[in-house]
Amino acid sequence: DAFYYRGMAYSELKLYQEAIADFEKVIEIDENYAKAVYQRGRVQHLRGRRKSAIADYEKTLAIDATFANAAYFKALAYDELNQNSAAKQAFEHYLAMVNNSNSEQAQYAKKRIRALK
Repeated sequence: DAFYYRGMAYSELKLYQEAIADFEKVIEIDENYAKAVYQRGRVQHLRGRRKSAIADYEKTLAIDATFANAAYFKALAYDELNQNSAAKQAFEHYLAMVNNSNSEQAQYAKKRIRALK
Protein backbone atom coordinates (compact mmCIF):
# COMPACT_ATOMS: atom_id res chain seq x y z
CA ASP A 1 0.00 0.00 0.00
CA ALA A 2 2.90 2.38 0.61
CA PHE A 3 3.89 2.33 -3.07
CA TYR A 4 0.25 2.86 -4.08
CA TYR A 5 -0.18 5.92 -1.88
CA ARG A 6 3.19 7.35 -2.88
CA GLY A 7 2.19 6.81 -6.51
CA MET A 8 -1.00 8.75 -5.84
CA ALA A 9 1.03 11.57 -4.27
CA TYR A 10 3.41 11.64 -7.24
CA SER A 11 0.44 11.73 -9.59
CA GLU A 12 -1.04 14.73 -7.73
CA LEU A 13 2.34 16.47 -8.06
CA LYS A 14 2.38 15.66 -11.79
CA LEU A 15 5.49 13.52 -11.30
CA TYR A 16 4.09 10.99 -13.71
CA GLN A 17 7.17 8.85 -14.33
CA GLU A 18 7.61 8.35 -10.59
CA ALA A 19 3.90 7.61 -10.16
CA ILE A 20 3.97 4.96 -12.88
CA ALA A 21 7.06 3.36 -11.32
CA ASP A 22 5.29 3.07 -7.96
CA PHE A 23 2.07 1.73 -9.47
CA GLU A 24 4.13 -0.84 -11.38
CA LYS A 25 5.77 -1.94 -8.11
CA VAL A 26 2.32 -2.49 -6.62
CA ILE A 27 1.20 -4.44 -9.69
CA GLU A 28 4.39 -6.51 -9.54
CA ILE A 29 3.45 -7.51 -5.98
CA ASP A 30 -0.25 -8.03 -6.78
CA GLU A 31 -1.23 -8.04 -10.45
CA ASN A 32 -4.91 -8.02 -9.44
CA TYR A 33 -4.72 -4.74 -7.51
CA ALA A 34 -7.35 -3.04 -9.66
CA LYS A 35 -6.87 0.45 -8.20
CA ALA A 36 -3.15 0.42 -9.02
CA VAL A 37 -3.77 -0.75 -12.59
CA TYR A 38 -6.46 1.93 -12.97
CA GLN A 39 -4.23 4.68 -11.58
CA ARG A 40 -1.39 3.66 -13.89
CA GLY A 41 -3.91 4.00 -16.72
CA ARG A 42 -4.99 7.43 -15.49
CA VAL A 43 -1.38 8.62 -15.42
CA GLN A 44 -0.79 7.22 -18.92
CA HIS A 45 -3.95 9.02 -20.03
CA LEU A 46 -2.77 12.30 -18.49
CA ARG A 47 0.52 11.87 -20.36
CA GLY A 48 -1.36 11.50 -23.65
CA ARG A 49 -0.63 7.78 -23.95
CA ARG A 50 -4.22 6.85 -24.64
CA LYS A 51 -3.62 3.37 -26.06
CA SER A 52 -1.62 2.37 -22.97
CA ALA A 53 -4.33 3.91 -20.81
CA ILE A 54 -7.04 1.92 -22.61
CA ALA A 55 -5.09 -1.29 -22.04
CA ASP A 56 -4.89 -0.52 -18.32
CA TYR A 57 -8.57 0.42 -18.13
CA GLU A 58 -9.45 -2.87 -19.83
CA LYS A 59 -7.22 -4.80 -17.43
CA THR A 60 -8.87 -2.98 -14.51
CA LEU A 61 -12.30 -4.03 -15.77
CA ALA A 62 -11.09 -7.61 -16.23
CA ILE A 63 -10.03 -7.62 -12.56
CA ASP A 64 -13.11 -5.78 -11.31
CA ALA A 65 -16.04 -5.61 -13.72
CA THR A 66 -17.78 -3.04 -11.48
CA PHE A 67 -15.00 -0.41 -11.70
CA ALA A 68 -17.13 2.27 -13.40
CA ASN A 69 -14.43 4.95 -13.57
CA ALA A 70 -12.27 2.61 -15.64
CA ALA A 71 -15.13 2.22 -18.11
CA TYR A 72 -15.72 5.98 -18.22
CA PHE A 73 -12.10 6.94 -18.84
CA LYS A 74 -11.72 4.12 -21.36
CA ALA A 75 -14.59 5.71 -23.29
CA LEU A 76 -12.95 9.14 -23.04
CA ALA A 77 -9.66 7.77 -24.33
CA TYR A 78 -11.36 6.15 -27.32
CA ASP A 79 -13.22 9.40 -27.94
CA GLU A 80 -9.97 11.39 -27.83
CA LEU A 81 -8.49 8.96 -30.37
CA ASN A 82 -11.53 9.58 -32.62
CA GLN A 83 -12.41 5.89 -32.47
CA ASN A 84 -16.09 6.76 -32.54
CA SER A 85 -17.58 3.28 -32.59
CA ALA A 86 -15.42 2.08 -29.70
CA ALA A 87 -16.08 5.31 -27.78
CA LYS A 88 -19.85 5.02 -28.22
CA GLN A 89 -19.83 1.38 -27.13
CA ALA A 90 -17.64 2.19 -24.11
CA PHE A 91 -19.85 5.11 -23.06
CA GLU A 92 -22.91 2.85 -23.35
CA HIS A 93 -21.17 0.22 -21.23
CA TYR A 94 -20.34 2.86 -18.62
CA LEU A 95 -23.97 4.06 -18.51
CA ALA A 96 -25.19 0.50 -18.04
CA MET A 97 -22.75 0.11 -15.14
CA VAL A 98 -24.03 3.23 -13.36
CA ASN A 99 -27.69 2.51 -14.12
CA ASN A 100 -28.08 5.69 -16.19
CA SER A 101 -27.38 7.88 -13.15
CA ASN A 102 -27.56 11.66 -13.38
CA SER A 103 -23.95 12.21 -12.33
CA GLU A 104 -21.86 14.71 -14.25
CA GLN A 105 -19.96 11.86 -15.90
CA ALA A 106 -23.19 10.10 -16.90
CA GLN A 107 -24.58 13.31 -18.37
CA TYR A 108 -21.39 13.78 -20.40
CA ALA A 109 -21.53 10.14 -21.56
CA LYS A 110 -25.12 10.61 -22.76
CA LYS A 111 -24.13 13.79 -24.59
CA ARG A 112 -21.21 12.05 -26.32
CA ILE A 113 -23.35 9.06 -27.32
CA ARG A 114 -25.80 11.42 -29.03
CA ALA A 115 -22.93 13.20 -30.79
CA LEU A 116 -21.29 9.95 -31.90
CA LYS A 117 -24.40 8.57 -33.66
